[in-house]
Amino acid sequence: MNLIQWAQSPWGQQVPTHIAWILLWVSAIGGLLFLVVHAVYVKFFAKPAAAHASEGALTASGARFAQACDAIHKGAAAAVPSGRVAPSVW
Repeated sequence: MNLIQWAQSPWGQQVPTHIAWILLWVSAIGGLLFLVVHAVYVKFFAKPAAAHASEGALTASGARFAQACDAIHKGAAAAVPSGRVAPSVW
């Protein structure tokens, strides 16, 4: 069984033309398997949220990250004069 059927484009490149339907099932089962493994990890192995932060206090690196995010957002807002996206974009 060929998973991918190939052909030659007018420019001489090898390009995929058909992909086997089995790959759809492989990706769907892989996604479901990820969800199940993630749920088991969160339920049995992950630490509680309280172990990661103390009363919402930011660490030094977290504060720098928040400042960088604020600067990026302010710069993006300043780049759009009217404060909204121009109608020609959408």
